Amino acid sequence: MSVSAVGVPRNDDLEGVVFELTNGDQRQICVVTAGALADLARANMSLSPRDEVKVFHSHRDTIERMASAKFDAGIFDRKGRIKVEALDLLHAPPTVS
Repeated sequence: MSVSAVGVPRNDDLEGVVFELTNGDQRQICVVTAGALADLARANMSLSPRDEVKVFHSHRDTIERMASAKFDAGIFDRKGRIKVEALDLLHAPPTVS
């Protein structure tokens, strides 16, 4: 799937940072969990909501690749969203140079 980010990520979800990806007219709600963001930041404690958004922006390409891979595999949570979790970091698609 060739995706593009849409809108501004927000941290109004208890699970983490919510963002949207689009593929043409199709929009997909995604969330990256607080645990995944802490792992990306190599933090040993919880991050503040502001710090979670900063980490999201710092690692946005990686997070969007993971979300895209889960979309392509048809892996959605109970709410129909793509959820990027800490365990997904172990299976992140490689960076394309």
